[in-house]
Amino acid sequence: MEKKIIALIALGFLLFFLSFTFRSRKSLSNMFMAGASVLLSLLLIEFGYRTIIKKKDSTDKVYPFSLYVNDSLLGYKFNGPAVFNVLNSFPNGDIVYNTSYTILADTSRTGIHFNFRKGYKSNNTNKEVVFLGCSLTFGQGLPDSLSLPYRYGATADISTVNRACIGYGIHQVYQLFNSKYSQIDNHSRTFIYPFFYDHILRANGVYSWNNAGPFFEVQEDTLVNLGPAYRYKALKGDKLAFYASCFGAFTVIKDNLHQIAYRAAAKNLSQADYNRCFLMFQEMAKKINRSGGRLVILNWADYNWFYKPLSDISTAKINQQFEILSKLGVRVIPVASIIDLKDQKNFIRDDGHPSAAANQAIASWLAAQIP
Repeated sequence: MEKKIIALIALGFLLFFLSFTFRSRKSLSNMFMAGASVLLSLLLIEFGYRTIIKKKDSTDKVYPFSLYVNDSLLGYKFNGPAVFNVLNSFPNGDIVYNTSYTILADTSRTGIHFNFRKGYKSNNTNKEVVFLGCSLTFGQGLPDSLSLPYRYGATADISTVNRACIGYGIHQVYQLFNSKYSQIDNHSRTFIYPFFYDHILRANGVYSWNNAGPFFEVQEDTLVNLGPAYRYKALKGDKLAFYASCFGAFTVIKDNLHQIAYRAAAKNLSQADYNRCFLMFQEMAKKINRSGGRLVILNWADYNWFYKPLSDISTAKINQQFEILSKLGVRVIPVASIIDLKDQKNFIRDDGHPSAAANQAIASWLAAQIP
């Protein structure tokens, strides 16, 4: 049992004791009794919420050491190089996945030092495909050989580089690309970026777990990195949820206030917020075109396995931006045109990330359409 809950139970007993002690002073005794009753009611509601309503979260146990390290430019990046064993399970011991991630050393002398996941190596061509993005691209929950970058490489017989990092948004993808690839020749290189709407929320500092990444401001049509996002953006209502839930003890209050705050953040994204994010796409596209490469976006749209408020993001505004990108030579491919997003076989059970079957289906389609 959490220390905060134990403290609240103790406080409840204290209030009952004080009510009994000051029973001769009726108004004071009633005040203590009312406080104790409210506290007891909240504790009972909290117990019911945790045991019946609240979805149990699975957690990762990672060996031999932490998968991530802090980074001043990206917020965080992969540790290593090493082979990381990852066991994801529920509190009752049920296992979601038990796999390993091979993180290779970055031997490139260009830009940010960024260790990355193992991709596919072909000896039959000098072409290379660089995959950017988040856990969808990385292949969370799957071994190296079943990630999308590896499956595409093996299917198309082309070397692939898996530059995705779990949890990244467009701001981190842009920062990484700009550092590693914007100043080099990309004639034999294709970039594939699986994108979904949550990348916009991440770039706008909505999530506290990813607010140390870069925040870009548009100044005279130019993106300027102002430093960590937490200095400029924060979830409105985050502090209210923390204090109203008695410093996070009452998760029934904290979770529901957070959901309200997340939905409000998604609904209240300004046109400037959308423009800033898609200017990153446009700048990537222009730099890739100038250097001889090509950019492909796999649009997962509002695909949503964590019940985030993605339906509140404007699809119309995003599609308008994709039309602009198409005119810049970017190929935007709806993932829903390749796989059935409602078919459970395409997702890891109890987790929601793309399954090996989904990655192979997408890889086969890409290999046929984007040789």
